[in-house]
Amino acid sequence: MEKAQEILKHIDELYCKRVDLLKIENMPEENHTQYQAWVDAFKEYDLSDVLQAIDNYWEFKSSKTKPNVAQIKAILSSHKVEKNIEQEKDNSKYISDFSITQMQKDIELGRNRHLLSVYKLAYSYITSELLLKEIPLNDWRKMSLYERHKQAEEKGLLNKFDDILVQICEKHYGKKYQYPSANMLKPIDNYSGDKMANYLSSQWRLS
Repeated sequence: MEKAQEILKHIDELYCKRVDLLKIENMPEENHTQYQAWVDAFKEYDLSDVLQAIDNYWEFKSSKTKPNVAQIKAILSSHKVEKNIEQEKDNSKYISDFSITQMQKDIELGRNRHLLSVYKLAYSYITSELLLKEIPLNDWRKMSLYERHKQAEEKGLLNKFDDILVQICEKHYGKKYQYPSANMLKPIDNYSGDKMANYLSSQWRLS
């Protein structure tokens, strides 16, 4: 799920007898304006901080009435929770490095059929939504991305990467594969870091 959907899901888990996952998943299409308001409101905050603010509201403010955007942001502001820019940069680099390595490996094996953006989405899905099915939310919140990666690895979640690629591609792009046949990209020699990232990102022209 996207960050805004995770937030709405957590609110329903606290305030509703039954979480309507389908409604939450369809909200970007069926109620785009309202959904976008949630996206825009919390795009500068870490998901774990927003979820903690919701917990604080439930525990200390109201366990009967759902919080709205303004109330959640007020709690975040009162606790001076701000986006940790350096941590965000570190996480982004970690996701990119893993995704580029995995994609390059698939290219060399002649089985690459997805773009770099799908690799990143798949990795984020594994270290968030899938991992949260295996460990308590409070434990997950306290972990760095590196620690979440190690947990996902230990629990065998990263072994599902190929299947997750297909699922993510189908969810976001309406098709299982972005290339009609495997390995439309060739192995890249002497590419590393940003140079490789820029090269792989440019493959959007093939989609």
